[in-house]
Amino acid sequence: MTPDQYCDALLSLYGFREIAPPTERAAVDQMLQDITDFMTCRNCQIWDLNEPLDAKPWKLREAYCNATHVLAQALAFHVTGEDHYRGVFGFLRRLLEKFLQQLADALRCKR
Repeated sequence: MTPDQYCDALLSLYGFREIAPPTERAAVDQMLQDITDFMTCRNCQIWDLNEPLDAKPWKLREAYCNATHVLAQALAFHVTGEDHYRGVFGFLRRLLEKFLQQLADALRCKR
């Protein structure tokens, strides 16, 4: 899966969760948690399955201010309430602040 496909999967699961019967809701909650744990375990690196085995991964901890990982962490925290899902927010906040500063610097250069 690519990062955009993870976003689609996460949002679809979360949307279904709101109307799911209790047993299916529990399964969805577990899937949201498993996806987040998988991304964290892999250091937020995702390989495109259509690429050769020696292809470089998408390094989501350093790219796109990591919207996909933020979404996964937020949803996992929402369904579990477990504090360790909030731990990544400090890192991601600093990454976002860095990105916003770079964007502001780039915009100043264009004037």
